[in-house]
Amino acid sequence: MLFFIGYICFAQDYINYTEKDGLASNFVYRMTQDSEGFIWFLTDKGISKFDGKFFKNYTTKDGLPTNDNWHIRITPDNRIWYFSRSDELGFIKNDSVFKFKASNGKMMNPNGRLFQSGNDISFIDYRVSYAFSDTIWLSKENQTCKIQLLNRDVFIVSDSTDREVQLEDNHGCILSRLKKNPVYRTFYQFNDSLLVRALDSYYEIINLNSFEAVYGDLPHFKNYENLKSLVNFNQANKRLQLSGRNWLITLNNKLEVGETFVIPTSLNSTHSFQDKDGFIWVATNTNGVYKLPIGYSSISNYFAGKQISKLIEINNVVYVGVDEVGVYKLDKNKPTLWVKEKNGLNNISTFREMICYNFRFYLIIEDGLGFKITEPSNTTFVYGKKILNYNNICFSEGNSGIWRLNKNLEPEKGYVNHPYYQGLFEQDDSLFSFSFKQMLFYNNETDAFQNFKKEEIGQKFLTNSQYADQNYIGTEGDGLYRFSDGKLYKLIPDDTAVINQISVENPKSIWAISEGILLHYKLDDNGCFSISRYSQINGLPTNNLISVLFHNNKLYLGTTTGLNIINKSEIKQTSYFTPYVKSIYLNETRKDLDSLAYFYEKNINLKVNFGSINFFDSNNTTYEYRLRPTQANWTTTSSGEVNLYSLEPENYKLELKVSHNGITKIKGVTVSVLPNWWQTSKFKWAVTCLFLIFVTIVIWMISVNLRKKRNKKIIQERQLAQLELRALRSQMNPHFIHNSLNAIQYYIQRHEVELSEDYLSKFATLIRLFFKYSRRGSISIEEEVFLLRNYLDVEKLRFEDKLEYEIMVDDKIDNDEQLLPSMILQPIVENAVNHGLFHKEANGKIEIRFTYKNPSSFMVTIQDDGIGILKSKKIYKNSSKSYQTSSSNVLNERLELLKQSKKWNVKYSIEDRSLIEKFATGTLVTLILKQYYLK
Repeated sequence: MLFFIGYICFAQDYINYTEKDGLASNFVYRMTQDSEGFIWFLTDKGISKFDGKFFKNYTTKDGLPTNDNWHIRITPDNRIWYFSRSDELGFIKNDSVFKFKASNGKMMNPNGRLFQSGNDISFIDYRVSYAFSDTIWLSKENQTCKIQLLNRDVFIVSDSTDREVQLEDNHGCILSRLKKNPVYRTFYQFNDSLLVRALDSYYEIINLNSFEAVYGDLPHFKNYENLKSLVNFNQANKRLQLSGRNWLITLNNKLEVGETFVIPTSLNSTHSFQDKDGFIWVATNTNGVYKLPIGYSSISNYFAGKQISKLIEINNVVYVGVDEVGVYKLDKNKPTLWVKEKNGLNNISTFREMICYNFRFYLIIEDGLGFKITEPSNTTFVYGKKILNYNNICFSEGNSGIWRLNKNLEPEKGYVNHPYYQGLFEQDDSLFSFSFKQMLFYNNETDAFQNFKKEEIGQKFLTNSQYADQNYIGTEGDGLYRFSDGKLYKLIPDDTAVINQISVENPKSIWAISEGILLHYKLDDNGCFSISRYSQINGLPTNNLISVLFHNNKLYLGTTTGLNIINKSEIKQTSYFTPYVKSIYLNETRKDLDSLAYFYEKNINLKVNFGSINFFDSNNTTYEYRLRPTQANWTTTSSGEVNLYSLEPENYKLELKVSHNGITKIKGVTVSVLPNWWQTSKFKWAVTCLFLIFVTIVIWMISVNLRKKRNKKIIQERQLAQLELRALRSQMNPHFIHNSLNAIQYYIQRHEVELSEDYLSKFATLIRLFFKYSRRGSISIEEEVFLLRNYLDVEKLRFEDKLEYEIMVDDKIDNDEQLLPSMILQPIVENAVNHGLFHKEANGKIEIRFTYKNPSSFMVTIQDDGIGILKSKKIYKNSSKSYQTSSSNVLNERLELLKQSKKWNVKYSIEDRSLIEKFATGTLVTLILKQYYLK
């Protein structure tokens, strides 16, 4: 038989959550905690899930069959089963509500008899059993006074009054007799192997493997009203708990009583449970839920309801200033009223072997003879915050100034050379103060405060505490400083805490009060300070701390409602938090929380919301994320929302980081962006292969084409060389040479030496030009004109002045720069001489004209007044010599090659002048030449 031999009472502040904070309703039936750490509340207006900061509510709008749910059970697969009177019951999983009907089609009403075996669930509705199977509640009629347990051949058998109860196997053999009870109401099956029931004044637990029974009495709670209807078992975090009105007990692994908690009656508790962090949650019918802080087994409370104004240690004795009472001495934690005084205590200081109690407007001095009161003769003088003895001189720190006091502690001199004074402390035989940020020191020689080097603090001075040869200085928003060796050192560079009061345990551990909460500065092995924050959420009695004193390994905490003494070892960290994914949306479509895979599309927005389960201090939490492998740096998000746009096909790891109180935890979410068929590696390999084949074919075709072009070019070059040779031959044909030499001989025989020498010179020059220009693809107009003049001059000598010629070049044409194909015009001029003028009896004339067309083209006309092309053709036709001038053939072939080379575009035409001009004879040849400039 197990009895409650001790219990913890709560006499501290509580945190209350109501509908205003997001709770579904202020009427709460049951509470529990799932394996992830969320706390669930069943209310008359829906079900709420809580992470320490935000409530997520489930109602009929989210799929619940009813908002009024009474019982809850959580299976190992983390399904949240809800029970109520309804034609559909089910569970919540991954924020989705599932509900199922009964096989008999009736209304279901679980009456407190819930069975669980692993992930299986069943319940009793009077004489009908319902067991869940896949997608339906299978119904089964029970025998009278006989109920089978879930997944076991064990039956609960009772008499007609439900007072005599025993367990039997399927053969009717008795396995265990339950304790006889005047009223038998509810029983539960937990984890397959435990059968429990709570009755009037005791509870009973049966081990279904050994059938051994454990009983526990409730003697301390018999006087509570309506006890019978409020005793309920709950399983949270794999531990059984039993709660009633205004009380809670927890059982250990041996099913023995672990702790007993008495809930303040003022809360009107109907149900309570303890979460895995140690917080007690209290349900009510009118005020929502309360969270009670983690209790300390060794906490001591003094001066309840009184504000503590000062804590100081003198000669290993703690002095406590209590408002409206006076000063107490705590010797071995036994309080003794030492100075009775209703006025508030400013400070306690020691000098001249005396203790000075500073009550602002007067002092109470304690020496070896007793106590005496010292009041200034100046009734307007205020002693201020601190009195300090330096070199046998007393100084007083006022609200904004410093005074020197005489031997009778009367004000003697006020220091006004600085606009504002803050703080007063002695170190290294020097006296220091501050003026705003600037540090000051007292100059004995000048009896004045002066700037101390360039030492400054970031914000206003608030307090200081001395330890050995060091002073620790608290500021109003710039954290904590250490002053040693004549320099100021800030403990944590980015610290912005407001330091109201300091107590130094040792140089590696400093405690401070900051705006009602407790701070702990601790030096790590790397020589860096870290800061931890402790408040009511950690189990401290209040968030209204005023002062702190570290003494004999204990923390003395002065508050607005009394003094609390706590062992240092029992201060709990606020590191218990768990990051989790709230929701994942893909273009506003909700997805599974554990992982995500989708096919790539443009303009897809992946939105992930995450947070942390933290029942200590969810406000001082930072959220960051990064997407691996594309992001190496973390991105901060104040709301815990992540938006990723148009991710390329890849396997990603979205890392979600939650940091709290210097501790970091990371949760990963796998994101697979699947490629479409045209983005798959097989398709890319196929495209790559096809592309390579295509490139190979194109290269082969280009190679073949280039080979053909090279061969064609070689053939063209050979043809061009042959044509140039033929042109040269045509220009140097035997008739021309023979006629020229005969003309020279003729002039020699006639002793016309000068004329023969002139002819011979022109002939030689012409032969040289033929050889020179035949090797070049193009020549300038100036060179062409020079060649034609030499040729026509030779022919003119041969024709004995029967030949006249005129060569005209348009002024718009640059003779030196404008080019034309070589060996083009001379054959045409030769035709005009030999076939146009040769058969004319009278003198003949040839006109050659170069005319400007545009910057890239010009026109050449060669006109003679001979017999004309028509008569010339008749002469050749009737001639017995069947030949055609070779120069004409060479010209036509050369023009064709020029066209194929794509360097020149030459338009060639020949007309009989008799057809275009009345009474005119001769031939007109027109060439329009346009040169292509290749880039």
